[in-house]
Amino acid sequence: MTAAPTQSRSRQARFRDHVGTAQRTWDDSTVLLNLPQDQKFTQRHAAAGLLVFGETGSGKTSGPGRTLALKCLRAGYGVLVLCAKEEEALDWIKYARDARRSRDVVRIEVGGDFRCDFLLNEMRQYGSSTLSMLGTFKNATAILRQGGGGGAENDQFWQSSSDDFMKNIIDLFKFSHLVAWEICKLDEEDKTTPPTFGLDEWLPPTNVPCILALLNLMQTAPSHQEEYDEKGRFFVECRKVAEKVAEILSDKNNKYGDRISVFSRTSPEEIKELWRLVENYWKREWASALSGASGDNKTHDSIRAYAKSTIALLERDKIANLFRRVKTEDGRYVDTVTPEQLGEGKIIIVDVPILRWAESGKLASCIWKYTAQRFVERRAKTRNDRLEALEQEYASHLEEAQQEVDDIKARGLSVWRPWDGAALKKAEKKLNDLKREHGQKEKEIKDSVRPVVIWADECQNFVTPLDSTYQATARSNRGITVFLTQSSDSLDKEMGGGAAAEKARNVLIANLTTKMFCANTNPPTNHMAAEMIGQTIKTLTSSGSNRARPWSLVGGVSTGKNQQINYDVMPEVFTKLKKGGPPDFQVECILLGNEVFPDGRKWMRITFDQMFQ
Repeated sequence: MTAAPTQSRSRQARFRDHVGTAQRTWDDSTVLLNLPQDQKFTQRHAAAGLLVFGETGSGKTSGPGRTLALKCLRAGYGVLVLCAKEEEALDWIKYARDARRSRDVVRIEVGGDFRCDFLLNEMRQYGSSTLSMLGTFKNATAILRQGGGGGAENDQFWQSSSDDFMKNIIDLFKFSHLVAWEICKLDEEDKTTPPTFGLDEWLPPTNVPCILALLNLMQTAPSHQEEYDEKGRFFVECRKVAEKVAEILSDKNNKYGDRISVFSRTSPEEIKELWRLVENYWKREWASALSGASGDNKTHDSIRAYAKSTIALLERDKIANLFRRVKTEDGRYVDTVTPEQLGEGKIIIVDVPILRWAESGKLASCIWKYTAQRFVERRAKTRNDRLEALEQEYASHLEEAQQEVDDIKARGLSVWRPWDGAALKKAEKKLNDLKREHGQKEKEIKDSVRPVVIWADECQNFVTPLDSTYQATARSNRGITVFLTQSSDSLDKEMGGGAAAEKARNVLIANLTTKMFCANTNPPTNHMAAEMIGQTIKTLTSSGSNRARPWSLVGGVSTGKNQQINYDVMPEVFTKLKKGGPPDFQVECILLGNEVFPDGRKWMRITFDQMFQ
C-alpha cells in the first residue's frame, strides 16, 4: 500500500528535475517579466542584453537578479554563471532547485571532475582554423596580462608582427602534438599506446592542457642558431607526421581519417602545402632571424620570459587542472564538460570565485565566458544551414504554385477565354498554404535554438574588450548577457582607467540595451543614468507676497510660471529607491529600455519582490 505513492512521488520528482530541459521551442515573445502599464519584458528584450547597476546592499542581486535568474531557469535556458563571491555557487544551486532543474547543474571547481580543454575544443569545431585558435589563445593570454600575468615590457610581443610567430607555433603544435594525441590506434591490437612518430622527447603527457603545451613550445623555441641546430631532428620528425597524415587521408579506405579532427576537413594536398609553409618559416625566416648580423635576441628572450610567467600563473593554485582532460577507463582522455552542453540546457557554474582565487579565478571565468560566446556564435551556422536546406526544399514548390496563379490570371485577361474563378481560388489557396507551411517550419527552426545566458554578478571582474563585439550579434544568435555591477566607476577601474577605459565602458553599456538602476549613492553613476534617460521640459511654478504682515489687507500675492529643460529623472531619485528587506521586502529600480512605453517615456519605475518564488 505504501509503495505506490512513493513510486509516484519519484516520477514526479524526475519530471520536476527535467521540466526546464524538456522544452523544445523558445519563442521570442516568451514573457520573462510583467511590467507596469501592461508591458512585458520578453526573451527578445533579454537577448539585446541587460545591465543592472546598484550599490552594495541595494538589492540588485536579491531583487531583479534573483527574479530574472528564476525566470530564465524556468524557461529552460542554458546558463553560464561566473562567480565573484564565495556564496554565489550555492545561490545558483538553490535557484536551480527552486526551478526544478537540479540535475542540469554542472559545477566547475578546482579539484573537481568537470574539466574542458578549451583550445582543443576550439580546434575540433567545424570551420576552426589556425586564425580562430590564434584569436582564442590571444584572448586567454590577454586576460592573463590584464590580471598581472605579464607586463608592459612584453607588450611588443603581442603586436601584429608577432602573429606570424604564433600562427606557426600553432601549426607546429598541430603536427607535433595533436596528431600523436588523436591517432590512438594504428592497428587493432594496439589499444592504448598512441604513436609518437619519434617525437617522444618533446611530447608532453596526453592530458596536458593545450594552452600549456603551446606555451611550452613558445618557451622552447630556439632563440640561438646553436639551439636551432640541436633541435633539427624535431622538425624532421614533424615532417614525417605531416606526410603520415597526408597518406592516411589520401586512402579512401582508411579507418583513422575521421579521428584526426584538426585535419578532418583538409585535403592531403592542403596538408602538404601547410607543412611546406610551416617548415619554410622555421627553417628559413626564423633561422635567418636568429643568424642576423645584429644578434639581437631581446624579442626571443621576451617570448621565453612571458611563456614562463604565464605557465607559472596557470600552474599556481592548480588552476590549469580545470583545462586538463580526464582519463577514462578505456585509456582515452576526454572533456567532461563542454560549452556545447549549454545548448542542451545545462547550468554551468564556474565556481572559482575571484575573492578567493584572484587572478587565477578571473582567468578561468573569462576563458569560460569566451568559449561560451564562441559557441553561441558558432552554432548560428547550424541554424543557417537548416534554413538554407528549407529554402531549397520549398523554392521550386513555391515557384510552381506562383506560376500557376500567374498563368490563370494571364488566361483570364483574354477575351476568348473566360476567367476561371474556381481554378484561381484553388491555386491561390495552394500557394498560401505553402507559404504558411514554409513560414511555420522556418519559425520552428529558429525557435528550436535554445537561448544561452551568460550571467556575471560583479561583472567588472569579468569584462573584456571582446564583450562589446559579441553583444553586437548576440541577439540574432539567441545569446543573452546579464551583467550586474555596482557603478560606472567599477567598470572604469577594471578596464584600466583613463579615456580609453571610459570609451570601452560606454560601448559596452550601449550594446547592453536594457538597463536597470537600483539604489545608488555614486554621483557619476546617477548622473550617467539621468543623462541616458534624457531631459524634458518642466513647468516650474513660483509665488510671492508683498504684504507687510501675513494678515494685512494691503499688498497682494503674485504667482508665476516658467519652463525649463531639466532631467526627466533627477540624479537624487536614485538615492531614494527602496533597497528591500523588512517589512515589505521590496526592491525598486528604474528600468530604461529601447522602446517607448504607453506614457510616452522610455523608462519606468518598477518593483521586485525579494520573496518571489
